[in-house]
Amino acid sequence: MRRALVPMLLAAAACRPPAPLAPVPPPAEHAQANLRLPAGIPNPLTLGLMPVVDPEGIRERYAALASYLGEELETTVELRLAADYSDAIRRAAAGEVDLAQLSPLAYVDAKAENPNLYPLVANISEGSSTYSAYLMARRSGVPIRRVQDIAGRKLGFVDPSSASGYLYPYAFLIERGVDPERDCEIILFRRHDKVLEALIQGSIDVGATFSGALIHAERAGLDPSDLEIVAKTGRIPHDAWVARPTLSPEIHEAIKQALLRLSTATQRGRKVLGLVDSINAFAPIDDHHYDRVRAVQRSVPR
Repeated sequence: MRRALVPMLLAAAACRPPAPLAPVPPPAEHAQANLRLPAGIPNPLTLGLMPVVDPEGIRERYAALASYLGEELETTVELRLAADYSDAIRRAAAGEVDLAQLSPLAYVDAKAENPNLYPLVANISEGSSTYSAYLMARRSGVPIRRVQDIAGRKLGFVDPSSASGYLYPYAFLIERGVDPERDCEIILFRRHDKVLEALIQGSIDVGATFSGALIHAERAGLDPSDLEIVAKTGRIPHDAWVARPTLSPEIHEAIKQALLRLSTATQRGRKVLGLVDSINAFAPIDDHHYDRVRAVQRSVPR
């Protein structure tokens, strides 16, 4: 019964246009300036990040954003990098960090653990509120001309709590008659860059990842020139930025407004966001923003 839902869900996701929010919204469209800061903002304020790619690279790219938030909120912001997806979900759900950036499925899982987790904003990246999940292979590897050729091959996933590195590609394959559990040798790598590294080195035949992963591969010194996209497996809403529910509503709003004031349409925004995973700006969200992810999740074994 669950698998009967997959064709409808994935067809809708794959056919959905990129939904750009172009031009990049200037901060004034959403944000409020010159707000008085509430009492009780934590010092330090901890920002939890996920190790979706090289951990040290993540720290470097988010340093300017941490400094910006510290200035705007008149506090010190400390970056806390989780060990893996499960650790990031646990930390956010348990309130061990004040603010967290969670990938879409990680947010859904964390919200299920703690229904009071408070979503503030989502990324707008490359001018869009969504991104693509890819199945990739090597041109020089075993011939994979169609999705059904993936059966019998070594298939690299990121983590069962990754939307682009597991959930959407898995559902896409099931829809097309390939059951990864039954038909493939599944290998989990826990990070997107590790999937691409294994694919480039030839230890897997196909890898699941997100549309921006090639940029990270190049930053890590990998050569992705031999890689090709076998399939685009659906559009996914970008990461959720969530706040610890025990912070006051006024602190939630102060953090939210600080993020909404950022946009690469401004000089300051370009300086702060220049290295942060192609983020252009942020848009306000509520929990329903990720209902489409929940729908796909219900159709896939984990």
